[in-house]
Amino acid sequence: MKEKMKRRLAQLVIGALFVGMIPTGNRTVSKANGTSISTGKAARAGYELNNPKTDSSGVVTWDCVYFGSYWQEDTNGDGTVDQEDEKQPIKWRVLSVDGDDAFLLADKNLGQKCYNNLEKDITWETCTLRSWLNGYGAEWNADGEDYRGSGFIDAAFTPAEKSAIYATNVENADNPVYGMEGGNATLDQVYLLSIDEVMNPAYGFPLDGNSTNTRKGKNDEWWWLRSPGYFGNTSAFVSTGGVVYRFGNIVHGDGIAVRPVLHLNLSSDSGWSKAGTVTSEGGEIVLPVETPGEFLGKLNNPVTDSDGNTTWDCVYFGNYWQEDTNGDGKADQEDKKQPIKWRVLSVEGDDVFLLADKNLDRQLYNKSGSGVTWETCTMRSWLNGYGAEANTGGENYSGRGFFNDAFTSEEKSFIKISNVVNEDNPVYSSEGGNDTSDRVYLLSIDEIMNPTFGFSLKKEMEAKRAGTTAYATRKGVETGGSPARYGRWWLRSPGNYSYFAGIVDTNGEVDQIGHSVVGDRVAVRPALHLDAASDSGWTYAGTVTSGGRKTETPQPTTTPVLSTPTASTMPEVSTLPTTKPTSTNSPDENTNQKPISSSVTPAATEPSATVTPNVKSPSAGTIQKDDKNNVLYKVITQDKTIGFYRAGNTAATNIVVPSTITLDGIKYNVTAIADHAFKGCKKLKSVTVGKNVTSIGKKAFYGCGKLKSIAIKSKKLKDKSVGAKAFKGIHKKAVIKVPPKQKKAYQKWLRKKGVAKTVKMK
Repeated sequence: MKEKMKRRLAQLVIGALFVGMIPTGNRTVSKANGTSISTGKAARAGYELNNPKTDSSGVVTWDCVYFGSYWQEDTNGDGTVDQEDEKQPIKWRVLSVDGDDAFLLADKNLGQKCYNNLEKDITWETCTLRSWLNGYGAEWNADGEDYRGSGFIDAAFTPAEKSAIYATNVENADNPVYGMEGGNATLDQVYLLSIDEVMNPAYGFPLDGNSTNTRKGKNDEWWWLRSPGYFGNTSAFVSTGGVVYRFGNIVHGDGIAVRPVLHLNLSSDSGWSKAGTVTSEGGEIVLPVETPGEFLGKLNNPVTDSDGNTTWDCVYFGNYWQEDTNGDGKADQEDKKQPIKWRVLSVEGDDVFLLADKNLDRQLYNKSGSGVTWETCTMRSWLNGYGAEANTGGENYSGRGFFNDAFTSEEKSFIKISNVVNEDNPVYSSEGGNDTSDRVYLLSIDEIMNPTFGFSLKKEMEAKRAGTTAYATRKGVETGGSPARYGRWWLRSPGNYSYFAGIVDTNGEVDQIGHSVVGDRVAVRPALHLDAASDSGWTYAGTVTSGGRKTETPQPTTTPVLSTPTASTMPEVSTLPTTKPTSTNSPDENTNQKPISSSVTPAATEPSATVTPNVKSPSAGTIQKDDKNNVLYKVITQDKTIGFYRAGNTAATNIVVPSTITLDGIKYNVTAIADHAFKGCKKLKSVTVGKNVTSIGKKAFYGCGKLKSIAIKSKKLKDKSVGAKAFKGIHKKAVIKVPPKQKKAYQKWLRKKGVAKTVKMK
């Protein structure tokens, strides 16, 4: 014990002598998706977040955001801050913004933790603190500590939030003064600053390591850096006064705090929000924490005045193609999706009944002109992502359709399953069919004529007409009226015959005779029940009136990027005669966690994404890593199928997408190659695509300029299952080998996916 105390004293004394000796310049941290985070680049305007600003007197101002939650204050009043208290939103300082990437540092120290649990020579790669921050298992640290499901990342973030944290290639440089080895680069979602980073002016820190307010933790504690100290059993830290102690402290010291950093995908649907600003002199502008629960009180049932004019509250929820965003003059699926605006038809507790403010798409009510009901029509299957067994046309919408295109898996889980009553036509008595259980559906004739939902009796046509998006118009929806583009839109009720369905005309008139179910110029205006108390990312959108006036809240800037969807399970039909939801907790499997992307070559010992402890069968959307081949996969269906998500080693020259793979004892069929799967693989020369692959995402091999040999063993690929520009930019003299019987068909669609005419097909 005396020897340890002597060593500690010596470290502090010598460390003080060397503080501030070595200035450092700007650095870049490479994100694992192959882009570079520029530490001095201006923020993208839409997010209104900026890089730190330093005035002429040296005062630094950081923008801040709320993201995640953690134990921070005594909320239960027992005088102790512990895990018996409620978690509070974590406030982060924005160290840099580059496009949709925000580099964040916790505003406060969030707890005390040893750099390593035992005293020994250690690096960031193998320390227990790294494992605790990222929820890694026992094999990833030198002490054999298992933090799966119990570390910081699992305590602080929901699955949706975790998926929005970039995996970052963390460089572990040697100590800049003493030369102590920093170890291998690592691939982490959460980590600590290095000596160089905490002395980088681009992040708001001065070049020297002397005492400064810029580096002080708000709760005046020492806080760890990931860089090594003077000895192998020490790590650098920042003192209460903001001094950078490069000599370091013994790694098992238990009085030093943790101040994490991470890279957040601002375009994710993770629920982050602006938190104001802080300054190095203690100045602070605090913005309230935005939560759906706070907005819930703003939502009211529709109000109709004495003149018959109705006002609806509105929300933004989900995203869909609507407008021409890329400026090519066409509103199509090459454009970015925009937030969907919904009218609030009713509010009951935390249940909000929503109707799309505009017509969103064009679809046939049924793919054939035969007699049909809502239960068996193809429209219902398309809206909900049901398989071929759910409709008389045998159309398979598993993994596609409106439900999969418009909502992330997190959003899907908060759309309630409703018992949908399918009544007979009120005038012609055409049979409505069996009741159904659906997440997304169409209004009925009775519902569209219900004043409770705001459909005024005095000005019924004004209340019922709907504008049409540019996307839906381009797809062929018949529009009319002035100045707005009003479109015909389907109701789920039958018309006067079984092969007719009710519609609302362009002028807002309800046509109970209806339109042929194969009518190809009628729009879709979906309805759903949302759990508005959920953390599903919905936001308040202002109001609209039946007369066309609106008070609009700006659209959210955090537009989610959707991953490859999976099938939506068709709920069992309920016999309850109600259109109110019966389930508030019937989520789909999580198919849309934003995967950890990697185009840098991490060390061979890099861990996979966070794993829930003792889970033998990861749910859909879970990221799994094949350590042997340094490849990230994403589970598609539990215990059955998985997709090749990212090549971790972008320097690889030969990569095989196997037919099957066994991960954590579970054997999967590899059925998909994700969008941008081989991004950054500029040295790739040959690829083999396994026989079970049924889909290849957009731009999967885009820009692989040295790729000369592709062997496609799968016989299951089709034009529609291969994304745009999947093979664009491969070597001009590449040779693609395909199954003989598929050669003609494959050759045709491969050309459409970017394969040059000079590429040979065998």
